[in-house]
Formats: sequence, C-alpha cells, structure tokens
Amino acid sequence: MTPPTVKDVLAFHKIDRAVYEKFVAHGLEPGRARNAVALFMWLEERIDMINQIVQIINPTMIVSLIAEADADETVRGLAHILDRIGRLLFDDHMYELLRAYESEEAAVRAGLSAVTVRPVVPPALAMLYAPGMGVPIASTEDARSMVITFSKGFPIGREEIWEHFATRWGDCIEKVMMERVPPGGTPPMYGRIVFKTDTYIDLLLDMDRVVMHNINGTHLWARKYVPS
Repeated sequence: MTPPTVKDVLAFHKIDRAVYEKFVAHGLEPGRARNAVALFMWLEERIDMINQIVQIINPTMIVSLIAEADADETVRGLAHILDRIGRLLFDDHMYELLRAYESEEAAVRAGLSAVTVRPVVPPALAMLYAPGMGVPIASTEDARSMVITFSKGFPIGREEIWEHFATRWGDCIEKVMMERVPPGGTPPMYGRIVFKTDTYIDLLLDMDRVVMHNINGTHLWARKYVPS
C-alpha cells in the first residue's frame, strides 16, 4: 500500500478542517476550536457526529459536549490527536497551499486557465505524511512550562506533582523544578513544570489564566510561564 502524502491527508480531513473554520468564523477562539474538533475526532470511532456538526451553526451547542466526557481520558485523547494529525490539520499555511493548488487544477480542468497542463503538486504537499508534521512542537522549555504555586504552609512535593499528572495523563512531564530553599528553612512556595509538548498547557488552561489542581487534599495553582 502506497503511503499517503501530505496532500492526501489534508484532503481526507477537509470536513474536520471545515468544522474548525466554522467555529472560528462564529467567534470561538482558535485554541478552543482546535480542542473541540480534536474531541470530535477522538469520539468519531464511537459516535458518527462529524458530518452532522458541519450543519450546526452555533458552535457553543457543540463545545458543551466536552463537559460530558471523563476529563483525564479526554485530555489524553486530545493530546494524542493534537500532537499527531492536529499539527497538520490546524496548519493554516498548508491548507492555503492545498486550496491554491486545487483552485488552479479545477481551472485547468474547466478550461478556464490559459495553462492546459495540470499544475505540479507543491513539494510541501507531495511529501509523504508522517505523524506530527505541520505546526512544530515548541522546542524551548519556556514555551512548554507552567509556573506552579502553593498555599503558604501547604507545600507539595516534586514526586507528588509528577505522580499526579503522570497518573492522569500518562508520560507528559519532562521535569518538575521547585524553589530552592535552605535545609530546614521555609518549604518551597512555587515551582515550574516542563511538559513534553506545549499541547498539555493549552488543554490544562483551556483559555483560563490560572487553574487549580487538588493534589492529595492540597491546592496547586498553575499558569503559563512567561519569561521575564
């Protein structure tokens, strides 16, 4: 079986892309639109809904489905999709290339172009597809980091933090760094989590500035790291 090209994969996911663009056109922030479409793709094996979604005008009716799924299982499923096919599906430049090529090809076929030979597929579209192609994963630690803080007098250990996220989302953390304090001094009040991909940060925040996690009865607040 011949491996698919980037063009083949983009064409196959046109409906998914159309749903994403409809959401954005109706005012949904692109990050949430990506998450919503990834959710539908993840559920597609269980529920045949994508073709119906294209016909729905109000995206808020669809986004509410997210609350009905198990949160941790959903994050794992969405991260898998967003870091693989999603990197290509939500790459605006690649879809612009595809549309330009298809428009030129259609014009030739209809006799509306001065050129009579079918256009050559752009190299970027002719490449063989591999999962993860498209928008690159953030390479710097800063772009994959979240700042974490704790309530005074209620610190959380590095191992507890790692286990909390690993148990829920799998192998998603690269490192956990804690405030350096002298031996026997005040427990750490803040730290930093570096995820393996920036996808987890977007899913964790879901467009909020700060989120709270309960780890063994103690609150942890997390926000996106912004270098000073």
